[in-house]
Amino acid sequence: MTRTLLKLARVALLAAMALLSVSAYAVDSTLETRTKESLQKAENDREKMRLIGKLSDINFGLPAELIYLKQLYSLTSRNKDNYSNTYKAMAISHICRYYFNINKLDSVIAWAQKFDEVQLKPEVYSRYFDTKYYQSSAHLEKGNTEKALGAALDLQKDAQRLHSEDGEVTCYELLGDVFMKTKVLTQAIDAYSCGYNILKKQSRRPTYRFQLLTQILECYTEDSSCCDASIYLKEMQSIFQKGEIAKSSGALYERCLKLFYAYSLLHSVNSGDKANANYFFTILSKSATVDDWFVEDRSTRSIAEYYTSCSRYNDALKSISKLDSSSVDPLYSLLYAKGQVLEHLKRYKEATTNYYLAYDTLQSEYNKSILSDFSQFQDICHEQYVERLHKEYMAERQRNNIIYTSVFLVVALIMLALFGYHVRRSSILGHHLSLSEKRLRADETELLQRQSVLREALEKHMQNGRMKSTFLSNMSHEIRTPLNAIVGFSNLLVENAGENAELRDYANIIRANSDSLMVLINNILSLGRIDSNRVMLSWQSANLMDIIAAALAPYQNSKVKTIIDSPSNDIEIVTDALRLGKVFENVYSNAFKFTKEGHVKTTITLDALNVNIRIEDTGIGVPNDKKELIFERFEKVDTFNPGSGLGLSICRELLKRMNGTICCDKDYTDGLAIIIQFPKEPHKPHE
Repeated sequence: MTRTLLKLARVALLAAMALLSVSAYAVDSTLETRTKESLQKAENDREKMRLIGKLSDINFGLPAELIYLKQLYSLTSRNKDNYSNTYKAMAISHICRYYFNINKLDSVIAWAQKFDEVQLKPEVYSRYFDTKYYQSSAHLEKGNTEKALGAALDLQKDAQRLHSEDGEVTCYELLGDVFMKTKVLTQAIDAYSCGYNILKKQSRRPTYRFQLLTQILECYTEDSSCCDASIYLKEMQSIFQKGEIAKSSGALYERCLKLFYAYSLLHSVNSGDKANANYFFTILSKSATVDDWFVEDRSTRSIAEYYTSCSRYNDALKSISKLDSSSVDPLYSLLYAKGQVLEHLKRYKEATTNYYLAYDTLQSEYNKSILSDFSQFQDICHEQYVERLHKEYMAERQRNNIIYTSVFLVVALIMLALFGYHVRRSSILGHHLSLSEKRLRADETELLQRQSVLREALEKHMQNGRMKSTFLSNMSHEIRTPLNAIVGFSNLLVENAGENAELRDYANIIRANSDSLMVLINNILSLGRIDSNRVMLSWQSANLMDIIAAALAPYQNSKVKTIIDSPSNDIEIVTDALRLGKVFENVYSNAFKFTKEGHVKTTITLDALNVNIRIEDTGIGVPNDKKELIFERFEKVDTFNPGSGLGLSICRELLKRMNGTICCDKDYTDGLAIIIQFPKEPHKPHE
């Protein structure tokens, strides 16, 4: 619940910044009308995008903003240039922010997926990470903690790959949110601190830094032993002293400053520093009310803690009662705090009612979400409350015994009845607390086991990624470098063999096997780039027949006949010629390798959108039950034939990124027939 409140506080700060950025617009009441008139007169899409974006800023947070953002998204979908790409990223990011603010989490997730339509370029990195932040936060709000954690880890890889420090800050905030949700407060603070240190090093975005410090101090309010709050309060104070959040910011400055005073007062009370507690109480009690319910409620709770520490229990009860309809703290925490104050006021019946309500509320919260540590509440309920209540009860009974010995027998009988009632009530309370202790300890054990499994899975995931990167790097530098030398010197041996046929044959064997090994290494590295999504397609116009001719060039002197059946020698397509050429090279390599006589025939047909290519040979063929397996990695029909079993797998992955397909013709029995299909022009290229 606290994490949800921090989200609302974060949105409030962002909204304040946005309102400040468009404050110049608010001065002129007719600005929106003039902008609409300019939009009607706009003659090109670029000008329309700029004006619609301006209208969405003017209507920030209002239903009209969503209407303009969706119009902007539709307009950018008609264009493919960088200008439209930037506005599309802005539209999707702001739509996700709008839906998140009104708690439509499914809409947030659906719109975030549309960011796949945007080309990832430096100018849209910040929009990308903001969108993914809202998407992961939506998963977290829906209770899908594991999915949110996975998304945060994937986003951290993207931030490192794109060299985006802002992206890393977003990832650390997401990780902190996940740990805070699961009540692993120490790790939540570590994650928030990492993000804060990056921003501090950059010396910018003071409002965002203040927000991260707020999240750390919220962890402190839940468990004051999880960190030293004075360190982070000094960081907050430094932001104000340096003027990074200036007084000219108006309402934003007042909200942040009052929140700083509230945390300072709470820390002074917890640490027993009465002088500072009195100082901050005086300032906070005289501070003007700000238009931010989170700040006001946090201030009220800090003042209530101050009153309790000063034994001003009536004042503390009034302050806590103001929070009954608020959500700044968990309800069970407020009920328990209220029960403590009522107990000090010797209003035992009301105190007991609040303790029972606190227990019931805590049990309900456990049924809704994963809580990792109930020991503190359990110890308070079972030890402190029972012990204090028993002492007060015994003292009251002794006083009553002295008084009732001098009254009539009826009064004595009434007292005995009351005594019996209290004994029975204490027995029931002890029994309930005993049962709750057993349940809470069992739940604690189960939750600790889940936390251990989650940590092991995270460590294993990160270790596998590091091992894969190390393996591919070593393959590239340690094998390809000496292999290049072997290939080069084998070529020199062939050229200098002269009339020595035996030496020339040996050199040819070395060169042939070196070439095979080089092909294997290149295939493995290609799969590594594909798996890590580092294959960037370069779309341009090309002649299909030229690409096929280049792939067939090494086999012109082969004994196997080459046949090409094409409707034209000039077929223009839009594709990545290098990657498509790699596909044909691998297919023809397999065809000529397993065909000793006969022909390799290429048949090309065209339809309205696609290019269809059939490559058949008269070689040894593949059994029908294994024709789908040849596209799997390291799959070989005949283990005695040379080859790695990677060529056709690479073909399938490359064609998939070009919106194409590759398969076998199961009805062809005179050898093997491969069918390739891809669009003449890309629809949604996978980059």
